[in-house]
Amino acid sequence: MKSSAVAVSAAVKSAGSSRLYDVPSLENDGTNFQMWKFRVQMVLGVQGLWNIVSGDEAQPDETTHPIESEEWLSKDREAHAQITLTLKDEPLSGVLYTTTSVEAWRKLSECYKGKGKQSIAYLISELFHSTLSDDKSMETQLNSMRQKANVLKTLGQPLKDSLIAIAMVISLPPSYSTLRTILMAANDKLMMDAVINQVLIEEKSRKVSSTLSALAAKTTGRPKGKGKEKGVKEDKGKKSCTYCSRNGHTEDECWKKAAERSKAKDDASKEKTDEKKELAAHVAKAGLTHSPPLRLFMAQ
Repeated sequence: MKSSAVAVSAAVKSAGSSRLYDVPSLENDGTNFQMWKFRVQMVLGVQGLWNIVSGDEAQPDETTHPIESEEWLSKDREAHAQITLTLKDEPLSGVLYTTTSVEAWRKLSECYKGKGKQSIAYLISELFHSTLSDDKSMETQLNSMRQKANVLKTLGQPLKDSLIAIAMVISLPPSYSTLRTILMAANDKLMMDAVINQVLIEEKSRKVSSTLSALAAKTTGRPKGKGKEKGVKEDKGKKSCTYCSRNGHTEDECWKKAAERSKAKDDASKEKTDEKKELAAHVAKAGLTHSPPLRLFMAQ
């Protein structure tokens, strides 16, 4: 069982070491050389190839150790591919005819080493001139600052932990001014992890306070009584009718006005009907008493 686990582990390690990682290419002007170098070096370390590229692991003698020598050459080719396949055309042209990973790495370092100063200046500027935002997660932003400090260390420009902590404190947004004052009082005693913890505690406290305030505002703004129906009734009580001078409705909704209008309409209709009947009676009477007899004449 144990030998099986070892075999699986060896297979996984072998599969991992043969993978080419996706590393952003080295630009033609070499401005991202230090970042590229850091990434590639990390990948080569994971693959177990960095000792070959750095020259710490020399090629075994081909005559006395042919198997070990062949294994070294296989690793060297893999490292060479990882390096050269992450270059754009111009830097690639400088190492196009190199045959080993050691040679390719040395030529690139010699050519673009001066570009590292620009990266260092940029990262230091980012650390001490950036302002964190209330709209983003504080943990994500502080971790980004920590990462910049780690890259500076890799580039040969390590910063003291207390200095990075101060950079984090002065980068806090204006809403954290009270916490900033408290933390700055510690001065040289500041530690990066302690600053991050305090900021995250403050952020969490703000979120809880904001939630409670929103809940309180929602409760206070709710109309007194039982739910929405009560609120509707109270709104209706504020209405006033200009027709009957009663509260609770408007003139358009006034039942008294509607009833009186309906009665007036019925009365007018009844009166009109009565007038028609009376007129018909008069006409009939006049026709019987005053109309001359109807005479018919025939031509002779």
